[in-house]
Amino acid sequence: MIKVLAIYPAFDWRLNEMAMVWQQLCQSGQVKCTVFASRKDRLKGHVAALEHERGKNLEVFRLDAPLTSQAAIDRMLASADRERPDLIFCATSLNMHAARQVRQRFSVPILLHDEFLSDEQLPLPRRQYLGVEALRPLAIWLRARRVMAGTDGMACSNPKEFDRKFRHPLGGQVFYLPWPHPAPPDARPVPERDPALGIYIGSISKPKGAANLERHVSALLAADPHIRVRIIGPATDRLGEDALRALREAWPDRVSYLKSCSRSDAMQQLASAYFVFSSGVSSNWGLIGDAWNAGTPVLSPSAHYDLEDGENCLVCREAEDFVEAVKCLRDDGMLWRRLSLGGRRTVRELHSVAGVAERLLAGLHGTLGQRAREQ
Repeated sequence: MIKVLAIYPAFDWRLNEMAMVWQQLCQSGQVKCTVFASRKDRLKGHVAALEHERGKNLEVFRLDAPLTSQAAIDRMLASADRERPDLIFCATSLNMHAARQVRQRFSVPILLHDEFLSDEQLPLPRRQYLGVEALRPLAIWLRARRVMAGTDGMACSNPKEFDRKFRHPLGGQVFYLPWPHPAPPDARPVPERDPALGIYIGSISKPKGAANLERHVSALLAADPHIRVRIIGPATDRLGEDALRALREAWPDRVSYLKSCSRSDAMQQLASAYFVFSSGVSSNWGLIGDAWNAGTPVLSPSAHYDLEDGENCLVCREAEDFVEAVKCLRDDGMLWRRLSLGGRRTVRELHSVAGVAERLLAGLHGTLGQRAREQ
């Protein structure tokens, strides 16, 4: 059994996809994991009620203090002293300071997991590329090298960074860990599809494509008087707040809004919609996977992630493309069914919890083996 100390921005096996993967690994008896996470899930706009939870071979501590604060690090060190982990799993490079403190004390390897490592769409502070777009690729490459220099292994979940054999240009230290898309949590009756309803679920912000959400939805509602759009999720920055306010004020009778809902309700909402708009050019993976599981066609401004235009999504780079794509979906039943089946096939073959758990376990063993060879 591999003993792991994991550091996560948020961790709840009822809400967070990777938490479901860890729960399955721990229940299988192959891994024992102690998790330190923030109580506040900024991405989902949720604050956990429980500060401490236990499952089979899985213990979760949720902290109010920042994970990189000395108070949080002291708790991690005390836990590591008791449990003697074989490996530190660090979710996102933002938490690497805490992971390095534990490694320094106990001499165990760090496996870092980031969704992106060297993708050309990776957001960067302007100072890192001097505001010169031509320097962005070099700046992204140098950042990736810096990130990897502090780790013993690297898991990346962006399939666009790997070749067909899942090899990364930065070498064998980086392995592909697909993002999990769990099947719907219950077997509630499937609601009837509403051919006039589109939906967006998730946080609303600049990284999540708030500008696209406002622009594309406004164009669609102006072009088709019968369409309605439902938005579920919190606005988490100024651009998100502005986009949400503009849509609700311009279309008060045709844009409905909920700040949050349960995962079960979200899946019901997705299953009742005729299409999903994933507004980010490299984000919204959770929404995409849930839409695929619900059999609801995805429309996106770019073919990022595992999106394939005409197979499991329609790419709508401009607002007028979005208007035309919705019209095609409503007029062409065969196209709608092809996209629905393509999405279900993608999530089943590439993103099941069981499949991701197998890859994660292989990555844990690989990182431990690499550390042993280096010693």
